[in-house]
Amino acid sequence: MFGGTKVVNVTSGTVCKLFTCAEINSLLGTSDATVYNTVMFVANGDPRASFSIPSSRFSTNDNSWYVIFNTDTSGYYRVNYMLFYFKN
Repeated sequence: MFGGTKVVNVTSGTVCKLFTCAEINSLLGTSDATVYNTVMFVANGDPRASFSIPSSRFSTNDNSWYVIFNTDTSGYYRVNYMLFYFKN
């Protein structure tokens, strides 16, 4: 289990890349974290700055985790995250 906070720059729209699979592996100190054995939860890290509500998803197209906002968004946003890794 690992948690933290990250500021992302959303250029426009509802989607922003949060981590690549390689970054997740580096954070967790492993080399085999994938969508099949890792879960990520996200939350708005500064609700006074934005009322957008984030959720997360994984893309198999580029092996990256994304933040999905409930409304069109642009600017810098703080995202709190929690990773759960289930070693095989």
